[in-house]
Amino acid sequence: MKKRTTILVLLALLTTGAFAQILTTDIMNAEDFGPDEPIDSEYNVWNTIEWNEAVMAIRRSNGGNHIINIIGDFTLNGFSGPTFGPVEDLTISIRGNGTISLSGNGSLLFVGEYQNIIIWNLNLQGLSINTAPLVRVNEGILIMKGSASIYGNVSAVRESSGGVFVNGGTFIMQDSTSVHSNNSIGTSSGGVYVSDGNFIMWDNASVNNNNSGGVLIINGGNFIMQDSASVHSNINRGNGGGVYIADGNFAMQNNASIYGNIAGLGGGAVFIQSGTFRMAGGIIYGFFEDEMSNIAADGSVISGTVEIGALIDATFINTGNISNTYDTINLRDGYLSELPPPTAISEAPAPIEDIEDMEDMEVMEAMEDMEAIEEEIPFRQEGIASLYGVLLMGRPTASGELFSHDEFTAAHRTLPFGTVLTVTNSQNQRTVTVRVNDRGPFLQTRIIELTRAAAEALDMISTQTAPVIVEEVFNGHTLGPAIESLTP
Repeated sequence: MKKRTTILVLLALLTTGAFAQILTTDIMNAEDFGPDEPIDSEYNVWNTIEWNEAVMAIRRSNGGNHIINIIGDFTLNGFSGPTFGPVEDLTISIRGNGTISLSGNGSLLFVGEYQNIIIWNLNLQGLSINTAPLVRVNEGILIMKGSASIYGNVSAVRESSGGVFVNGGTFIMQDSTSVHSNNSIGTSSGGVYVSDGNFIMWDNASVNNNNSGGVLIINGGNFIMQDSASVHSNINRGNGGGVYIADGNFAMQNNASIYGNIAGLGGGAVFIQSGTFRMAGGIIYGFFEDEMSNIAADGSVISGTVEIGALIDATFINTGNISNTYDTINLRDGYLSELPPPTAISEAPAPIEDIEDMEDMEVMEAMEDMEAIEEEIPFRQEGIASLYGVLLMGRPTASGELFSHDEFTAAHRTLPFGTVLTVTNSQNQRTVTVRVNDRGPFLQTRIIELTRAAAEALDMISTQTAPVIVEEVFNGHTLGPAIESLTP
């Protein structure tokens, strides 16, 4: 393999005592190929036939440097093995502003061992139901540049990903690239799944609007976010709406951010089961923090080794019900906002010497609580309701109940489980009473997600969405449609 320009990237590693370690990764510079690296072949591809011809020609090569220019949109069948075969010492720059769509099961792009593939501005679109991740990286390097995107794939395979599955390789996102709107039905990640590999984001790259979580790291993998990279607006019915570190290392620095993610259990922003989390800058918007909050039933949960702030300040904002199960925590130059300072934990409460003072205090507190209850404004919200998908029947909801389209239940991002609501269709005034037992919807433009039974009562099956008024009720409403809503 010809020598390429070396780029230095920062990765947080458990093996060193330092906050971060410089890791040398053999990847290409902004021009893909160095001045001393000749181009062995270049192909202009307009359609599926020309793509297949270019792929077969590269498979017959002995490696080297190749360019594929994508002109127009076309579809491809999926690959179950490396797209360009077992050829090693191979570097391919795939460029174009079009869209390649998957038309059959498999991965649209499969990066093999000792292969380096760069995608410039290209859109890769998946299937509504697939038996593989849209992109797979096995012991190779995949780099996304420009405005490239990987989106719209739903994988039905356990321990895989809807978007990108990295198995021992390296996946790098830069510029304004994105992995979005993917889903995984198995126990994996909708966006990016890394097993014993590296995932690096910088510039304005984003992982967003994926179902089953944004990023999952296992088997000692490494994940780093820097510059203005973001993980946002993802949802996971289990743990880790944004980032789930099952066994690995995670580092944030510069202006990287995690916001707007939802988890049905713990870790709306970050859930670390085993591993290291280090922040040297960056922001995590926490529990119920305005429109950019990360939401979880049990708040943000992190265990393992946590170091916050070394190079520049780093912040958790309003983390809410954050777990105190840290094995090690070192705040260094950063801080945990709205949590008591360490000195406050050891301070004993001021003694109350007079029992009458205590009784007076309890009476005053009780009166204040009663006044607060009397002044409490009932919950009311207006916005767009949506219908649950068909693939959730029998699956556990965030509350642990099994989902059923025949029940009058709903998903809401913040209301406690068991809350009873009336939902009124603003277009036809039909009303239904439902009970909250799930978390969602993950699209920020919607406020509540309804079962088919509830949607039928509101006459919104054909449209899938409807403007609604949501109000909390306390007087024992029976779940189901209001009687007056059923009259013609």
